[in-house]
Amino acid sequence: MAFYEIEHSKNTFTEARFNISENLTFHAHMHRSFELIAVKTGEICLWVENEKYVLKRNDIALIMPNTVHRYLTPDFSRIVLAIFPVSYIPELYDDTKKGIMHVPYFSSEESFIDELYESQNDSFLFRSIIYKIAYFYKKNPELCSDTARDGSFAYAIASYFEKNCCSEMNEKMLANEMGYHPRYMSYLINQTFGVSFKQLLNEYRIRKASEMLQNEELNITEIYLAAGFTSQSTFNRNFKKIIGITPKEYRGRN
Repeated sequence: MAFYEIEHSKNTFTEARFNISENLTFHAHMHRSFELIAVKTGEICLWVENEKYVLKRNDIALIMPNTVHRYLTPDFSRIVLAIFPVSYIPELYDDTKKGIMHVPYFSSEESFIDELYESQNDSFLFRSIIYKIAYFYKKNPELCSDTARDGSFAYAIASYFEKNCCSEMNEKMLANEMGYHPRYMSYLINQTFGVSFKQLLNEYRIRKASEMLQNEELNITEIYLAAGFTSQSTFNRNFKKIIGITPKEYRGRN
């Protein structure tokens, strides 16, 4: 199950964002931007589409726009994460729109990863580094793919879900909004996100609920109703399936 990140897909997203993260675990998502992960210490599992890669110290992975990916740290990891717009490497973005993709990771030197993180305050230095990373990425074997990835359909669907997921929604309403036949709409959602309409809707509702759970003034009942669920048992079941823990446990940790 994957959701489309709106924030990193807007045309207004024009600057790179950096983060140092420990024990990164994040479920399946996609966006219109490039994502780069560099492992400083430990080990992290990366899935790109359906392929699993185990990244270790000094490994770097470059993830293409509109590509489903997720992370899992089995024990410990400390990583540098950078998300940057497609305008930074337009040549690679043009490749992905044609369905051309390569094995996403390679090994590097510790000094190079340190330089990568330090470059966040200098956009020219960062661009020069990611072009070097793009060079190594292009040297990797090409993956078999003929799927175009312009992301326009995914973005339109995600925008609608982001705005309307907590209200009453069904496939017919969405199909009318997008100008498709409901059966064809169902097919497109499955092809794009790898899940059904209902599963995608639950994903967005649980994401909204997880944000509301960080507000201590709201109780669980208020939250699941506000997120669009009509049953607490259904809410709890979907929350644990998607997030991995119960709503109560999530609130305690956050």
